[in-house]
Amino acid sequence: MKISDGNWLIQPGLNLIHPLQVFEVEQQDNEMVVYAAPRDVRERTWQLDTPLFTLRFFSPQEGIVGVRIEHFQGALNNGPHYPLNILQDVKVTIENT
Repeated sequence: MKISDGNWLIQPGLNLIHPLQVFEVEQQDNEMVVYAAPRDVRERTWQLDTPLFTLRFFSPQEGIVGVRIEHFQGALNNGPHYPLNILQDVKVTIENT
């Protein structure tokens, strides 16, 4: 699916959304999972009819940060798929500051 018109213009009729505000942050095993919304969602009523992005930060190897951004996780996954050389014994530390 091509969304650009030339180098940086968006094709007519398309509207891009991107995460702007962090909603929640969780630590799951060796990952930091961030849920982010494309608009202000501080109030409960502002959370209605708002998409939510899942950003996963992980470390496939020492000194490398992997980032996966997901939207519509339950939909059919058609790729693209890239093989990652992931080491199993990477130590990850997550600090709250």
